[in-house]
Formats: sequence, C-alpha cells, structure tokens
Amino acid sequence: MGDLIRGATPVPVSDTCAQGLLQRLHLAPSTLNNQYTVTYAEEAPLEGAGMRCRNIAKYYQRRAGAKVLLVSQAPGHLGARWSGIPLTDTETIASGRLGEDYEFSLVRTEPSSQAVHEGLGRHWGDVLVWSVVPWHPAGRCLDSNRKPSQIEVCAGIEVLEYVLAHGEFRAIAALGEVASGALERLRVRHRVLPHPFYAGRSACIKGVRAFVGDVFGSTATS
Repeated sequence: MGDLIRGATPVPVSDTCAQGLLQRLHLAPSTLNNQYTVTYAEEAPLEGAGMRCRNIAKYYQRRAGAKVLLVSQAPGHLGARWSGIPLTDTETIASGRLGEDYEFSLVRTEPSSQAVHEGLGRHWGDVLVWSVVPWHPAGRCLDSNRKPSQIEVCAGIEVLEYVLAHGEFRAIAALGEVASGALERLRVRHRVLPHPFYAGRSACIKGVRAFVGDVFGSTATS
C-alpha cells in the first residue's frame, strides 16, 4: 500500500502567485512524502500527483481574496496526501462541496478534515486553510502520520511566508501548537484553536465555529 511509482508532469498554471506556490511545493525535504510530485501505486493508471497539483492551484486561486487564514500542522495520510488541498479529504471532493472540477483518484475519509469542515460550516469558502508543513510526514509507512521535525517545520515556514506575503488576512488562527509556534516565529498575531487529533473532534469543531463566528459575526452552521 502506498508505493510510489512516478513523478508528476508539469502542470500549466496561468496565475503567477499559484505558479510560484507550486514551484515551492515541489521542493520538499527528502524526509517528507511529497504528494505533489509522486503518484501512488493504488492510483494507477491515473496520475495522482498531477491531480493534486491542479487541485491546490485551483483552491489557492479561488481563495485569492480570502481575509481569513486557518493554519494547521501537516497533511494526514487520509487527507491532503490524497486531495492535495490542506485539511480536505477526497470524500469532500467527491461530494462536490468544493466544486465539480476538483479531481481525485480514490475516496478517502479523514476525521480531522471532516471536523474542520464541519466547524467552518457555510464559511468554508471564505477561509484559506493551510498547513505549516504542506507535505505529508509519513511514519513507518505511507499509510501513517508522525509529528514533523523542526527542520521540516522550517522548510514549511518558507512556504507559509509566501502564502502570508500574497494575502491580506485580517484574522488568522492556528490549529494546535505546531502551527501556533510557526506563526509566533514569524511574529504573526493569531488565535490558537484546538487541533482535532490532539484535542478531539468536538473541541475542534467548537473552536473553529467560535472563531469564524467572531470573524464573520454569525454562526458557522450550514
């Protein structure tokens, strides 16, 4: 399960900012599983890496005017590892909630992604979600997760700086300590919210709902 079979072919992107983002996402440390440059054996004959590159480019372009940024730790093996979109699993893509033109090879469900989307409610389209480490930190196998190392966090912060520099965010929140620590290093003011894996689903949903409710002046339920 999870064997790598080939690299991604170049994906044409017209938007300059999205193009710059993709270039940075292709430069992951060798200790991380880069879902944007590799296709997994289960996805054959589809080229999953190309799908994920197109997905993140579309997602980033469509959130170009977002005023709210939600930062998490890193992709999970059931979430962005397959979708290419931070804290979004392919079940969410398959449901059509993000739009009909996002791509996926296999349907995977990630509890953390589901919790965050439930917390965002109808405001999911108004918030740019990002991960401090945008590549998957696999454990002993690709179908597992681990906490990213400090070196990996430093590499991810360089991409996060790019996202911050090309956005005009009026409210920023961090899911958990790793994301909060990265934003503190960049001296970015933010609110700390419970991470779904460490604090639990209910605490995460409640925290995210409260955050978007304060920002948008309404409840987040759809």
